[in-house]
Amino acid sequence: NRRDASLSDATLTDSNLQAASLDGADLGRAALTSAVLEDATLRNVNLTDSSLNRASLAGADLTGAHLFGAAFDGARVSGQTMLHEHGIGDVGRSADYCRYDPAAPPSDPVASLREDGDELAALDESPDVVQLRRARSTYRRLEDLARQNGFPDVQATMFKRRQEMRRHLLGKQGHTLKYWFTSLQRHVFVYGESVRRIIGISAGVILGFWLWFLLSGTVATVDETVVTLSAARADPTLFWVTFYHSVSVFFTGTAVLEPAGLLGAASVALEMVAGPVLVALLIFVLGRRAAR
Repeated sequence: NRRDASLSDATLTDSNLQAASLDGADLGRAALTSAVLEDATLRNVNLTDSSLNRASLAGADLTGAHLFGAAFDGARVSGQTMLHEHGIGDVGRSADYCRYDPAAPPSDPVASLREDGDELAALDESPDVVQLRRARSTYRRLEDLARQNGFPDVQATMFKRRQEMRRHLLGKQGHTLKYWFTSLQRHVFVYGESVRRIIGISAGVILGFWLWFLLSGTVATVDETVVTLSAARADPTLFWVTFYHSVSVFFTGTAVLEPAGLLGAASVALEMVAGPVLVALLIFVLGRRAAR
């Protein structure tokens, strides 16, 4: 057991470190290729630029580890491997942040970089930008690690965090249009990962336009009866007809009721545009998830 040990640049290829306790150890740039680290305790260990290619990490605890630049090609993990406070198989039970994420401790970018041993004066960019770049890179490596080992939910979570780091980075660098576009992606379908979000938004659009058509007097029946709430109370079938009108416009672009005036035509046209866009996004997300 080597707590806070200094093993930077060490060659530990093919070594057996099963169940070893290396909390806080410095393994920066160490060669751990094909090492056995099963059930090892590696909390807050510095693995910056280390090689963990083909290493066995089943059951290892990597909570809070410095993983920037670490290589994991062919590394093996299990459902008990800890990348955060819970096992990799329990993704979603905790924040699932890597240590470079601004939402994770240490949240201060200066403190985070100093713990990595960086000379802040030598940085070409501000500490918060460097921290975001490291977080994005680390999430990409963890995403690949999860993909190689067949953990699609973890892969999706790491992808979403990587995209979130990119969004914050665009904001810090002043790329306003790209920042707002990625923010729109985040809120509409969570970077292509949330079927539930798109279905919820689609249902909200259909119900919203149904209420609008029902209350605004912007549509009329074929006998030129303008649909209003009072008219629907007198003829309850108008509640169903108006709802069917909204569903039909959303999915097929076909209006069951006639637009009443310019506002009615604009409302129908807006739902006609929203429907195909959201359906296309739903198909895209379903295809993406199926491909994974």
